[in-house]
Amino acid sequence: MANFDTLKLAKKLAAAGFSQNQAEGAEEALGEFLYGTVVTEPQLDGRLYETEAKLDVRFGETEAKHDVRIRETDAKIYECKSELEAKIQESSMALAAKISDSKLELLKWVYMAMIAQTAVIV
Repeated sequence: MANFDTLKLAKKLAAAGFSQNQAEGAEEALGEFLYGTVVTEPQLDGRLYETEAKLDVRFGETEAKHDVRIRETDAKIYECKSELEAKIQESSMALAAKISDSKLELLKWVYMAMIAQTAVIV
């Protein structure tokens, strides 16, 4: 804050028609008010630094919480992926077995038809 010259204020008030006691009283009251309520630049800088530090801590805490949640989600995704891969493998094996059974059944019918046709021809 720029320096407030209380003596200069008292002189200006006296020159404006205030009595010496009035000028000194007004100067004293205004000086107390200004020094009690006006914030200096270093004070603001200090508060800003404190606020930035608090925000850094909170951002760090938030980031840590999100990191934990991301790891938990990644683990769940990996678990689901593993389960799906196992089910796909199981389904593939079952489908391959059904295809193989179908081929055997088809071959049986083809051979039976050939034998029947041969019997009819002979």
